[in-house]
Amino acid sequence: AAGYGSDLLVSDVVHENPATAIGSGTGILITVTTSTGCILGASALGRKGVSAETVGSIAAAELLSTLKYQACVDEWLQDQLVLFMALAKGNSLVKTGPLTMHTRTAMHIVEKMCGERFTVLPQDNGGNLIECNGLAYVSRAT
Repeated sequence: AAGYGSDLLVSDVVHENPATAIGSGTGILITVTTSTGCILGASALGRKGVSAETVGSIAAAELLSTLKYQACVDEWLQDQLVLFMALAKGNSLVKTGPLTMHTRTAMHIVEKMCGERFTVLPQDNGGNLIECNGLAYVSRAT
């Protein structure tokens, strides 16, 4: 893809023994660490009649989509951070791609439960910046 290096590092390849494999399909998990230290991921599962190359292309397209927004989290993590942002002390900012329905739902529920408000700032590249001033929760557990 334009703007990305051509270096490819394969860190781990696993081939299951067909005699002991549970399924007859393929699957792939791709992760990348950006120059700023963000770890992003994408995955795809195959099924009968879908080539391994197609499965790989689906996962690659998902990862490239995340990268084009210059996000620091992928679509699978953004909703997971909402509660932590609300509980944290101070102002939290997370740069994401388009918001998922899970993220929108998490923000709505957390606003109702904790009273903390989220601001979504659209970015020029189609991504978003999620902002929340947390309530500075401290556990009383010893």
